[in-house]
Amino acid sequence: MASEHASDGDTVERASLDAALEDLGAWAPRAGYERSVVEGAIVFADGGGELRYYVRFDGQEFTLSHAQRAEGESLLLAASDLEDVERMLSERIGADLRAQRGEAPVPLPFALAELAPGYRLDTTETGWADLIDERVDRRVGRFRHTDVPFAAVSFSWYAGEDPSTLRAAFEGAVAEFGGAEAEGTR
Repeated sequence: MASEHASDGDTVERASLDAALEDLGAWAPRAGYERSVVEGAIVFADGGGELRYYVRFDGQEFTLSHAQRAEGESLLLAASDLEDVERMLSERIGADLRAQRGEAPVPLPFALAELAPGYRLDTTETGWADLIDERVDRRVGRFRHTDVPFAAVSFSWYAGEDPSTLRAAFEGAVAEFGGAEAEGTR
């Protein structure tokens, strides 16, 4: 999949956003998720609709938010590269897939001292943190950063993975990426 980037003046229509997430949409049903379009968002919802992930383009960034049951949405990630949103969503859905199969979760680090090599966190006073890839001096994404587990830390371990490779790792009896590994129980 070609990466789509947001920048000033870019217009990303819902149809192109949906097309960019086509591979993820084809894979998500393996974990019981369905893809739909709701009020300008591409939505991935579990079978009962109790857990929903929303992908949007706000004119400057791609965003990933989630909601459970009757709760409102909570923003998880804002990124200039759609593949970063796809990576995080692949990890979330992949974790559900492994749980449904009775396989061990992938033990991703989450403590602040456990950032992957080559990354740093720049925190703000408002409860957000920017994950920076120091190798290319690029902001990977902005994450909620208010309590443990820190999503940005976990994300740093798979930030460089191709989204399709990441999804394939969750399918295997041994899920391994970014130095994290979990064996299945089948």
